[in-house]
Amino acid sequence: MEKYFNHKYRIASARHPHWDYSWPGWYFVTIVTSKREPFFGTVINGRMALSGIGEIARTEWEKTAMIRSYVMLDEFVFMPDHMHGIVVIRENPDSKTAPNSWTAPTKTAISAETRAPVETSRRDVSTGARGDCGTMHCKSKTPRLQPDSLGSIICQYKSITTKRIRAAGHPQFAWQSRYHDRIIRDDPELERIRRYIRKNPEIIGKNK
Repeated sequence: MEKYFNHKYRIASARHPHWDYSWPGWYFVTIVTSKREPFFGTVINGRMALSGIGEIARTEWEKTAMIRSYVMLDEFVFMPDHMHGIVVIRENPDSKTAPNSWTAPTKTAISAETRAPVETSRRDVSTGARGDCGTMHCKSKTPRLQPDSLGSIICQYKSITTKRIRAAGHPQFAWQSRYHDRIIRDDPELERIRRYIRKNPEIIGKNK
């Protein structure tokens, strides 16, 4: 992933104006803690040792796919002040916006028929005005998030983790209000991202 990330976790958003983020697809997301505070633990000998906060965040991330039949999780990792993960949005039987050409996802990326051209911008994606996405379903000055979209999934995750972590005695915990995403366009890119996620603790450890 050095080609895309240069050993850094702050990546540009690859948003496309004509892409509906509730459509089936493979998405690489990065979510960062407020002020980059190392809430989730520390890297020891190239391996991530999760704190109690990190364990809560990981547990809730794993629940993301359990409570949503149309979501599948691929590789993910929690680092001291951020997390990386691959989110797969499968066709939702209740959705009428998904492309007709989409087929059930396997261990391949977005099919050539359904993927849209992607333009990289410098804009990050906001899930609300506050780092915890608020307690009102991400209501803020930004438009209401589309149900079952990537933004809605991430916002709900950030909200529930914030509530659980603060209830566990860590009132200072918060996420950055924005998250970073990229549409995964083909199999080589998918494999590069998976490799980057798996090696992230080792990479961060070497750069300390």
